[in-house]
Amino acid sequence: MNPSQPPDLSNLYAPPQALDNYRAFQPGQLWRAGNLVVATKQTEFPPICIKTGAPATVFKTRKLSWHSPWAYLGLLGGLVPFVVIALITTKRGDIIIGLSKEAAAKRVRWIAMGWIGFVAGLAALIGFGSRMLAEGSGFAFWGGFIAMLAWIIIASRKARLCLPKRITETHLFIQRVHPAVMAGFPEWPGPLK
Repeated sequence: MNPSQPPDLSNLYAPPQALDNYRAFQPGQLWRAGNLVVATKQTEFPPICIKTGAPATVFKTRKLSWHSPWAYLGLLGGLVPFVVIALITTKRGDIIIGLSKEAAAKRVRWIAMGWIGFVAGLAALIGFGSRMLAEGSGFAFWGGFIAMLAWIIIASRKARLCLPKRITETHLFIQRVHPAVMAGFPEWPGPLK
């Protein structure tokens, strides 16, 4: 069946046909290792929501990146050494994941709440901030600023789909994947470190 042509309506009782350009899930690219999913780079997950385990209706390409936790030692020398070490040790990988309608809608709501919190907090800081600082209530100003940052961090964490635990040259070790997605994957034969 070619998606650019109209469907053949000569037999309305014929079973539906798959699209020619449908990319089927390829076994041998995904494994489970405890609560982690091990995936090769450029892997497409099966059509199961990674958040709920329900059938997926929305598919997203995620560009994941990870740097060695040792990069945080660079903070002892300041922000610049940390950034340099993090940039040098960063590894990247892409995956295609599925989401159910509910999980996709929940993610959009959290993203919207993060932006609303940022705009409302920024407006409050601009509107009331100078007056608060002039009156000597810097505590209220900084409290509002910290509350705005906290709201943005919470919303971004809630909207996150999956989190890389580690990325190597060939594989991604991904956490926060629903157990129903991992149930059909074979056990990872390689080392975890």
